[in-house]
Amino acid sequence: MATIQKVDIVAAAKERLVLRLALPYPPGLTIHPVWRKHQEYMRACLPELTNSQAIIRFAQMNAHSGFNHRKLTHSTDIITLAAMMLNHYKGYTLEWQGLCDSPFSSPETLGSLCGVSVSNIFFWHLEALLACRVHLCPEPKNVLEIGGGGGELARLFKLAYPDIHYTIIDLPESLFFAEVYLAAHFPDGAFEFVPAQEAQRLLPIKYDLAINQGSFQEMTASALEFWLGFLEDSAIQHFYSLNYAETQIIHSNQWKEVYRETNPPPIFYDAPRAWLAQGLTRKHRVA
Repeated sequence: MATIQKVDIVAAAKERLVLRLALPYPPGLTIHPVWRKHQEYMRACLPELTNSQAIIRFAQMNAHSGFNHRKLTHSTDIITLAAMMLNHYKGYTLEWQGLCDSPFSSPETLGSLCGVSVSNIFFWHLEALLACRVHLCPEPKNVLEIGGGGGELARLFKLAYPDIHYTIIDLPESLFFAEVYLAAHFPDGAFEFVPAQEAQRLLPIKYDLAINQGSFQEMTASALEFWLGFLEDSAIQHFYSLNYAETQIIHSNQWKEVYRETNPPPIFYDAPRAWLAQGLTRKHRVA
């Protein structure tokens, strides 16, 4: 694993976590019991997480963080995943924009194809990035990710679009891990981290693109209603969702569905169940 030199990242992120934990949640924004357990476990482990490498490794273990299901290399058919991805998005290569998995990722989860470091989770995030680029917003400038997890999708967007401004809104504990992860890669990167409790202050901000990948499906009914209401009232132009097919997303006259795909091949191959990718565009451009 690569070495991370900046150790003050962790202390600053922990200080911000304490402040964010003190903020009250707005009505309706309830936390699913499964995620409450993840939150409690994360907080209990914080004293032992004293450096960026340990924090990144912790976040990439699904049993600890709940962020993703990163697999060991020997249990992942990365060649098949790569072939599916390249067939799905013709004209792109693995070398596009220098995208690759993080050098700080757990080594046992990484493989190499054509000199590019990859993992099963890398292809999940690449699927989201390319779907947004091809179907919704080719050159996003201002992006909002609702539920950014450990920050891995944000990193790919920053590599693909170096001048992008990227905002992650999430639970305070999740923001801690994303903040440490992204600071390790981009010490001066244009990222903004907003606790879910402050969602309302983002409503007037114009975002080219908003993304939710795999967290709407894990919310309580009232929390999902809260975020769908947020999207309705926001100044977001395009919205991408990848969630379980049974998850209710948006059905209103404000949005036009421009992209729909059941079981995108790399996603379904890696996690065979019913998935739905949707791309929505606001019918009237935000002034």
